[in-house]
Amino acid sequence: MNLREFDEFKITDAIHFHDELNPNLWHNNKIKPEVKKQLKVISDDFLSELGVDDLDVIDITVSGSNAAYSYTPHSDLDLHLLVDMSDLPNDEVYKELFNAKKNLYNDSHDIKIHGVPVEVYVQDSREPVVSLGEYSIKDDDWIKLPTKRRANLDQTATKQKF
Repeated sequence: MNLREFDEFKITDAIHFHDELNPNLWHNNKIKPEVKKQLKVISDDFLSELGVDDLDVIDITVSGSNAAYSYTPHSDLDLHLLVDMSDLPNDEVYKELFNAKKNLYNDSHDIKIHGVPVEVYVQDSREPVVSLGEYSIKDDDWIKLPTKRRANLDQTATKQKF
């Protein structure tokens, strides 16, 4: 796709809702046990590479289109490690560290579960998640049950990111 095509492209027009969650990852609205186990391994590995001792991870969640009915063959699975940044001595420095480590980790690891790429993030637990669905790995339950509705996408912000 060239830039002219993107200018006319509306991402909301490309969203197709499936009748079920991605069967590679989900069964009966629960994350598959082997997927959950692998996500825990990935989050533990990422935490060890962060190099921050005693980081209090409140929850480990998945979100994005693969935690909803809008996944595509190109969708990844967003794996978020929720941390209350206000508990850290200098949360801005930690945010920069976590962002740099996220980029380094995701760029240097080709992580896939049943062919679905996994992207790891450290997220401030105080920040709202913008996703059609959010699932807690720790609780093995939905935080936000996905629905078949369009997300409120910011077309201008999407174009600027592109």
